[in-house]
Amino acid sequence: MSTPKISVIIPIYNAAPYIEKCAHSLFQQTLDSIEYIFIDDCSPDNSSDILKEVSARYPQRRDQIKHLRNERNLGVGQTRQRGIDLATGDYIIHCDPDDWIDKELYEKMWTRAIETQSDIIVCGFRLVRNGNSTIRKQVPPTSKAEIFSHFASGKLHGSLWNKLIKRDIAQKFKIEKGINMWEDLSVTPLMLLSANSVDHVGDVYYNYRIDNNSSVSSSYGLKTCKSQINAVESLEKRLKETGMNKIINPDDLHLLNWNALYVLLMSTRIENYREWNVLFNERVKKIPKTNLALRFKLLTWLAKHKLYYLISALNYLKRL
Repeated sequence: MSTPKISVIIPIYNAAPYIEKCAHSLFQQTLDSIEYIFIDDCSPDNSSDILKEVSARYPQRRDQIKHLRNERNLGVGQTRQRGIDLATGDYIIHCDPDDWIDKELYEKMWTRAIETQSDIIVCGFRLVRNGNSTIRKQVPPTSKAEIFSHFASGKLHGSLWNKLIKRDIAQKFKIEKGINMWEDLSVTPLMLLSANSVDHVGDVYYNYRIDNNSSVSSSYGLKTCKSQINAVESLEKRLKETGMNKIINPDDLHLLNWNALYVLLMSTRIENYREWNVLFNERVKKIPKTNLALRFKLLTWLAKHKLYYLISALNYLKRL
């Protein structure tokens, strides 16, 4: 096969309930020239067996599919990075195995990239929860400082799965070891800030599944938080190394650090709030100067004043 137009990287771990729908949506893409890189991160379930069964139904894609397995569990960060290193397409994009995509998504992103000569194309996504979906438009600003500000505030999602990125840019900034939460956000701002041009498509979407969000939130803890802190530290370090820190607002980095710690306040565990207080005083010290939602301000204020049982009660009531 000649150089693929797009390489799609799909890390696989415990995806058996979802991988079939994901794979069908990938193989049914209207774009013809795609390299699929599936990497099994030593998943204990039968995700790979299901994937092979689905792949067999698309003989026209057979030569485009790479189905790999890590020798040991690396975590999602290094699994993504392995895929990035192996990719040969002109552009690279990611897809998570519990999600799925619109049939024309990659063709429209590719076409837009060629028409506008853009290094990166961003698409919107549907936030899917228990059968209901909400569209989240993603329109990157023209100013690089504004792009970073949108990342920090959450207006622009930090993921790799809704960004078609020119291969030389995608391979320039590596995901560092030990980062498995916010691994996307540790590199996507660097890629966007180094791009000559960024554009978007607005009428096709990535479907981002968060069906089990409540159970995931209840498991948030120090390990997750520290991985997010590592991601922000990695980003900060490379912003300084590349000189990109000079074109962004320092307050936006302050907000990212606050966001990294906030995960501890989303649980109902008192010990998480105590740990938050320690980390807050070490890294953040003050509430960011931004338009935070009232709930965020309230939980932060309660945690600063060590009113931990009130936080636990509020989080418990929110889940009822």
